[in-house]
Amino acid sequence: DSTWSEGVLVADLSEQLQGRILDGPLLITSKTNAEATVHRRARMDYVGVKILDDNGDIAGERRFLGLYTSKAYAESAEEIPILRRKLEDVLSASGAIPGSHDYKEIITIFNSMPKEDLFQASADDLQQEIHTVLSLLFTDEVRVTLRRDPLGRGVSVMAILPRGRFSAEVRHRIQDLLVSRLEGPILNYHLALSGGDQARLHFFVAAEPSAIERTNPDSLATDIRHIIRSWDDKLLEALSKEMDSGAAHSTLEAYGEAFQDDYRAATPPERAAKDIVQLRKMRAAGEKVGITLREPSELRSEVAENATLLKLYLLDERLILSEFMPILEYSALRVVEVTPYAVSGKGVDAMIYAFVVQGPDGEPIPEDRAEVLADALLAMRRGDTQHDPFSALVAGSGLHYREVDLMRAYANYAFQAGLVPTRFATARALARHPELGRLLVEYFRARFDPEGLLAEDEETAERGLAMLRAAIQGALDGVDILSDDRAIRIIATLIEGTTRTNFFRYGGIEPTRSSGGVPYISFKIRSADVEQLQSDRLLFEIFVFSARMEGIHLRGAPVSRGGIRWSDRLDDYRTEVLGLVQTQIVKNAVIVPGGSKGGFVLKTIGHDRDELMEEVTEQYRTLMRGMLDLTDNIVDGEVRPPPGVVRYDADDPYLVVAADKGTAHLSDVANAVAADYEF
Repeated sequence: DSTWSEGVLVADLSEQLQGRILDGPLLITSKTNAEATVHRRARMDYVGVKILDDNGDIAGERRFLGLYTSKAYAESAEEIPILRRKLEDVLSASGAIPGSHDYKEIITIFNSMPKEDLFQASADDLQQEIHTVLSLLFTDEVRVTLRRDPLGRGVSVMAILPRGRFSAEVRHRIQDLLVSRLEGPILNYHLALSGGDQARLHFFVAAEPSAIERTNPDSLATDIRHIIRSWDDKLLEALSKEMDSGAAHSTLEAYGEAFQDDYRAATPPERAAKDIVQLRKMRAAGEKVGITLREPSELRSEVAENATLLKLYLLDERLILSEFMPILEYSALRVVEVTPYAVSGKGVDAMIYAFVVQGPDGEPIPEDRAEVLADALLAMRRGDTQHDPFSALVAGSGLHYREVDLMRAYANYAFQAGLVPTRFATARALARHPELGRLLVEYFRARFDPEGLLAEDEETAERGLAMLRAAIQGALDGVDILSDDRAIRIIATLIEGTTRTNFFRYGGIEPTRSSGGVPYISFKIRSADVEQLQSDRLLFEIFVFSARMEGIHLRGAPVSRGGIRWSDRLDDYRTEVLGLVQTQIVKNAVIVPGGSKGGFVLKTIGHDRDELMEEVTEQYRTLMRGMLDLTDNIVDGEVRPPPGVVRYDADDPYLVVAADKGTAHLSDVANAVAADYEF
């Protein structure tokens, strides 16, 4: 039923309706808000014809409600008299020359507009809208126009956008935008695709006048620009934040087509820009491999709340998964899923492997451990460090892989000396008590880092060492498994018994020197300071450790001599060397003050004999370098210590000295030892 089915005084109508009734056109065409109940479900068409009295004044109106036939919609606008007259008015107002391109284009645009708009809109409104369409015909601009319904029932919206950016998804997102901004439902929709690479979307929204008043067409156009932006557009915008505009465009040209559909679907453009920056950085540095870990909030995955995304980047090579998975597993990472992405385009040949991983506790990797974990994984893959149960200390304790190597070296030495039952007893103990791993490394640093130790004054250094000893003891009190307690105490005892190390001499956690192809660590232990070693009756032991070898040199006196042995007894080569040196001490007791012997084992053995002998030679040199790094030499009658190594002075056993660094006096260091002499 019509709201106006019964008579209503004109004075009781709104000013807008009064003006339309008393001064409006004699013929009114519009749409009702009510839907037809027969033929097809659509808003009914409304045709109103004004009734004039003998004086020509408006005396009433005859209204016709129903639906135009399908012929009316299929018919050319020029064939419908009322529309033909509107078209003539539009052409006349445009000033276009008959037969010209613009003249023909106006007719084409007019005929492509929704019939509802042609019937309802005035010639002036149509002329403005067609002019807007014509002016944007060969551009990629976005424009929005709003035309209010004369009867106040809503608003007609025309959205113009590049044809190549239109899709069903874009249409639905624009509809959602209009419903949200205009606070009313979409009643009609019409799509027109022109020959000028332009798409026009016409909507009629049943919006209240107040909502229409609040809506700015320019703001709608800005929102639609964001909606229709392609993945490449967003990628270019993200790249522009990482580099200048020219570099961003050239980078997009090189990398844009290199990303396949599966990568685009899974990766936000902002993250893709980070991947490109990573690949470019690797290329510039001549690196073939890179790793990043990022926050779980950036993941598009069902496990995003409890996982971290680890990305492995490879340039010009492919990953052998069976070689990389043990590295992740030994690092205590739980791999939930892995997805490989090929990046292949103009001058680009790369692979990105996305691993969804969890820490040993089933939670995401803590942000403060992401960098050290990435460094460790890269070091393990290139062979700079081993992957074994000690590798879990990076994720578990937050130690750098070089600090883990330090614990691994002490543990391997303890195993060779028979101080722990198995090679990995210490790794399991430290994994269960991660805070002790951090304390042991900190104590080692406090005793042997020249930069930190000599920068402290005497009182501060004493207090720091005492506090660390107390912290280690307190943490050990909380260890309830006897084997764990013993394994960790042995490491603390060995650190106490260490007199020198080259760890800080060559960069600490950022190694500046390698031997045999990888970084190495050596430390010297005074046997008398370690109760468990006193029965061996040795003066010093130097242990040299790397990912490709480990070796030992045992010495019975400050000045001694002996040979170096390549051993194949991986698990007890120290026992072999100890037997030899003790025999030499007995045999040479009358000839020289004491004996010495050394030995080393290989951890990587090739099948080719020539390669094997080359490796033996290289690792022999590593053992020698590791020993000489810690050994004084007599030059012109003076003892010359190696630079950058902390040692304890013979005349003043509490004076800590580092060549080229300075001195520090630690009056409470009970384990200070006499300096040794020529090797």
